[in-house]
Amino acid sequence: MTPIDAVVLAGGRSRRMGRDKAAMPLDGQRMVDRMCRRLEPLGGQVIIARGDQPSLGLVDEVADEPGLVGPMAGIVAGLRAVRSATAAIVAVDMPSVDPIVLRRLDELMRAEGRAAALPLVHGVAQPLHAVIDTEALPVIIALALGGEGSPRRLMARIDALLVGPDGWGPLDPVGAFAADWDSPTDIRSTAQG
Repeated sequence: MTPIDAVVLAGGRSRRMGRDKAAMPLDGQRMVDRMCRRLEPLGGQVIIARGDQPSLGLVDEVADEPGLVGPMAGIVAGLRAVRSATAAIVAVDMPSVDPIVLRRLDELMRAEGRAAALPLVHGVAQPLHAVIDTEALPVIIALALGGEGSPRRLMARIDALLVGPDGWGPLDPVGAFAADWDSPTDIRSTAQG
């Protein structure tokens, strides 16, 4: 299988959570370490886009792209560092990220000749559990420098393929991979669900 590198966005301020989500413990390990292990089946490098947060002591950490802010700064910095033809873009606060779904998104993106693919879960596009063809980087940089700050709008502007449950449902019937933890309430509801 062709390796797919991954960019893990882990540079947010975690204001609603009240602490650094990347360093939060989950099942006896930091969220970021758990994420790196979950992404191992992709067979590629895992880049941690740490922004201006303190280092997590991982080998492949990158700072935000100068002149950009928010997730777009991490996406661009991470994409500059990858070596594979496809890069998965994921948020560190998605404890059930699924490399099998990411690989399926890559297959569908390539079959359709698109620049990216992202799942549509319960009617909501998930730009932070997506794949991007790294050849789209110059366009992404131009859009980001032009003021595009939303990963969701970025995906629409690069003509990303939206993949509904017919594409990923056989792999994860309920779309658990899309759950994210923004606040302590999200952790409790995920644990109960």
